[in-house]
Amino acid sequence: MNVLKDIVEIPIYASNDLTWNVFLEAKIEQLKARFPVLAYDTTKQIVKISDYNKIAKLYGIDEYELNDNEYIMLCDFVSMEEVRNEVLVDGNNYLTIAGKEYKSKYNECKSGFIIMSTSHTNTGIILVPDNCNLTDDMKEMYCLAANYNDDTEEGKKKN
Repeated sequence: MNVLKDIVEIPIYASNDLTWNVFLEAKIEQLKARFPVLAYDTTKQIVKISDYNKIAKLYGIDEYELNDNEYIMLCDFVSMEEVRNEVLVDGNNYLTIAGKEYKSKYNECKSGFIIMSTSHTNTGIILVPDNCNLTDDMKEMYCLAANYNDDTEEGKKKN
């Protein structure tokens, strides 16, 4: 770890109560007809807003703010963003997360990611307020992001 600096580690949560089926509920039949092989029972990743903003600050990408009753859907995989936006466009998209109902802050997905990739692979991350009652048993994984402690290419290769 001594070769790293600016270390950020955040938990990523998931819940069996929050899947593609749940998010797409109002338009599920139309979407299943168009995308029959999509794994609709896949859980969605959930991240607290302050944790996401730590990663976003490290990456130099947009940070976000939320009220206590709002969520934001992040997505950077274009075709999945289009699907999610079909649900968000009417402005009445509510999700129950950890026993509380949240309303989408925006009528569209916002751009963002947690894990860097050479291509846009984030199919959807739900940002929730810090006071969302996410529990330890909902932790799916941890994400560790950092910079190399050396600013030169030669030093980075050496480490």
